[in-house]
Amino acid sequence: MRMESSGSFFRRIAVTAAVLEKDGMVLIARRKRGDRLADKWEFPGGKIEEGETPEVCLRRELREEFGIEVVVGGFVGRSRYAYPHVEVDLLAYRATRVSGDFELYDHEEIRWVYPADFHRYDFSAADLPIVRILLEGQASMTAEKGSREQYIAVHGLRLRYLEQGPVSARPMVLLHGTGDNTHTWDLITPHLASHFRVVALDQRGHGKSGWAVPPAYRCGDYMLDLAAVVDTLGLKDMILLGHSMGALHASLYAALNPGRVAALIHVDIEPCPPDWNRKYLLGLYKNLPDSYASPEEYISELARNSPYARKEHLQDLAANSLVQREGRWYRTYDREILARFDHYDLLAHLQAVRCPTLVIRGAESRVFGCQAAEQMAKALPAAELMEIPRATHPAHLDNPDGFREAVMGFLARHGLL
Repeated sequence: MRMESSGSFFRRIAVTAAVLEKDGMVLIARRKRGDRLADKWEFPGGKIEEGETPEVCLRRELREEFGIEVVVGGFVGRSRYAYPHVEVDLLAYRATRVSGDFELYDHEEIRWVYPADFHRYDFSAADLPIVRILLEGQASMTAEKGSREQYIAVHGLRLRYLEQGPVSARPMVLLHGTGDNTHTWDLITPHLASHFRVVALDQRGHGKSGWAVPPAYRCGDYMLDLAAVVDTLGLKDMILLGHSMGALHASLYAALNPGRVAALIHVDIEPCPPDWNRKYLLGLYKNLPDSYASPEEYISELARNSPYARKEHLQDLAANSLVQREGRWYRTYDREILARFDHYDLLAHLQAVRCPTLVIRGAESRVFGCQAAEQMAKALPAAELMEIPRATHPAHLDNPDGFREAVMGFLARHGLL
């Protein structure tokens, strides 16, 4: 389009920009030398062609500029700026890479940058309003997250969950493993919340949820809780994502309630865990210290089970997994959960899971062997198997980028994004 201004003509174009995120950082790209805006930094994207939606344009541009495939998330903001040669109407969206390795076809270099460091870079004028929007969003993130903490009374216990994303969106329920809590998902929930109403539950005996007295931590106890939460919140056509024990609960629920689950993601545990698994947890029950002299002791314990996880992520997890009393630090889960890990056996139920299913295995997991993972995927009617490289049992902590790409790619392939 050409617009008249002060007796001269200039073009107005609509462009898109991608806010690609990874571990709290955002991708920025430097324009090539010889370009009108040479050496300026920007959020990558490009001109919307005739007949394109902004989302289609952004996927095409990132494929052409970097050789990557992305899913486009929520709208970030809009910027209008008149350069001497063109007026730009820029629309920015969050995006997540789901496949492909970065190749630089149109830029001099790319960097992953924390928003707090944006001031170190010379951004193009059209991108500066987006910079400000992202900085304002970073400042308000903690308050927004805290405001979504919810509690619900179920079977005499007070269960806590964290909720993110639009209440009107498709629900996605996240279920952690033994000894974990809702914060184990903190690295992926911001990405999921761009598309879904994310409900991350502290299962009974974990996190800030109530402890059962006398101890009641069998499969049936957890399943009754999950059914009650789903019914009370009115969740329909939902996606279930579970890790370890939480994966067993998610898969069993999907088998027993096929009409309520749109997709299932089962992470790193056999459908019939071998007896050594139970014995290992019983050993922890007998031998784990009651408390720690400092959070660092607990972080070292986490690091032994998540050898590839970044230390700052484990520090954040520890901050949400310990309470201090009289100078000592205590775990926020009931020790009795370790002694009462049930004899799970989902093998007879797998054929009843009718929804699309992603089975995830950490490539170096000792909990979910390669053969067991392949057999499970074959037993499910509509399943695919993905291994996450540089990951052990907690694949979502060891390799959060690879885990996120696997999850988002699966959901995109099945039209759920």
